[in-house]
Amino acid sequence: MQPRSNFYLLSKGRNDHLTVNLDRVIIPSVVFIFYAVMANDAWAPIIVLPSFLSIMVFSIKIQEKYLTPNDIINFICFLFFVIAPIQVFSDGYFDAKTYVSGFELSYRHFVTAQAIFLVFYLSYMFSLNFFKEKSKDIIEIYCSKEATKFILIIIIVSFSLHVISYGSINNLLSSRYNRDLGETSFISLIWKAVQICSTLVLFSGAMRSKSTILYKVFVGVSLIFLFISINPFNIARNVLFNAWFPLILVVLKGKIKPIFLHLLFFFLVIIVMPLFNYTSREGLTLYESLLILREGLSEALNRPFSDVFDMLAMAVNWFESHNFHYGDKTLGLLLFFIPRAIWTGKATLTGLDIGHYIHFMDYAGTANLSFFIGGDFYADFGLLGVLFGGVFTAYIVFLSVYRRQIYINGCSIKTLMFISALPILIRGPIGANVGLFFLEMIFLSVFPCLLTRKRANDHSHFSVLYRRRSPHNV
Repeated sequence: MQPRSNFYLLSKGRNDHLTVNLDRVIIPSVVFIFYAVMANDAWAPIIVLPSFLSIMVFSIKIQEKYLTPNDIINFICFLFFVIAPIQVFSDGYFDAKTYVSGFELSYRHFVTAQAIFLVFYLSYMFSLNFFKEKSKDIIEIYCSKEATKFILIIIIVSFSLHVISYGSINNLLSSRYNRDLGETSFISLIWKAVQICSTLVLFSGAMRSKSTILYKVFVGVSLIFLFISINPFNIARNVLFNAWFPLILVVLKGKIKPIFLHLLFFFLVIIVMPLFNYTSREGLTLYESLLILREGLSEALNRPFSDVFDMLAMAVNWFESHNFHYGDKTLGLLLFFIPRAIWTGKATLTGLDIGHYIHFMDYAGTANLSFFIGGDFYADFGLLGVLFGGVFTAYIVFLSVYRRQIYINGCSIKTLMFISALPILIRGPIGANVGLFFLEMIFLSVFPCLLTRKRANDHSHFSVLYRRRSPHNV
């Protein structure tokens, strides 16, 4: 068994360690106090307080100096399940800012939804910490000149097949609003995953001091292809984040302090995401989007950060009049990759079941709404299902991301992709959004077999995201 400190860079000294921990809690604490004071329901901050304190405790327990996947999980859960509920709950009911306001959702739904989140969060965090103590393997891979050419060929081929899967380059470049979905093949998801991962691997090598001019030219070509395939005007926001955020982390060598992450996420939620919603979903120009955003910027702090909690409360209401599914939903999630054309009896997604009902009642313009994974486990066995669901999810994450750490060109590629997928995986519905991440993990498990590798003996120079230079191995 490897000691925990081998995989996490511990802060050097008590003051540094204290500063890092304060970085992780100071902004959430200030934001919580602000919204608690401004709350329209005095009980809402009290009900979410256990969730807030749990998130803060696990944030303080993180010993890494810089950004980790758990930082992303904690802050997104803070926004979705602590702040958003305070924003939307008023005088014992969900207010008119939500599309569930037309339903009779009261304190019991609010409290039960909070219990679903908290049980899942605690069982996931405790279980993942336990699994991560198990023996792990670290593999170092560095791309040779021949491997670089091979990766570029993969990028060119995947880009070409990605274009073909959309029917034409014009359809690929069209906004989601104007795109002919009939020409879009589901196979495009495979080529999208291959292109994203290959570009990240190639890009990570360009950040090394020994990379040549030709290498940097290869990287420039790959980034052009990636921008054509995935840009703010033609793709969903979660895919955009999945493709480009890891590249930013590579440039920064993973050195993003938690306090800057919090500021970045507020900027993304309040400014960037609404802009991308206008450009990619509604087909507006960037200038038109900026005008709309400027007019509504004063209401940004009052705009609910997420509808995830609303749907969780709606799920509680739904299963007051519907039977639990006793494993069918969980099995459908686990075998999400089997098409319904083959498995005709495959269970539908819980989020879509409830979403279709809300859409049918004309409270929402679409049935494709957010849905937290804890709600899927609740749909099978109630809170007991949520408890075991957290353990099950933690084990899947451990096997996919943490069991074997692969550092390519000094970067923990799997961890980078996991971080970039977390926002949409937490938002859900996971059965409809896990496909891209699943394909990326498969590719990153197979791809290293084609490259030169060596097993790392001294683990002390590895952080969560990036390999530190050793004085004995420069």
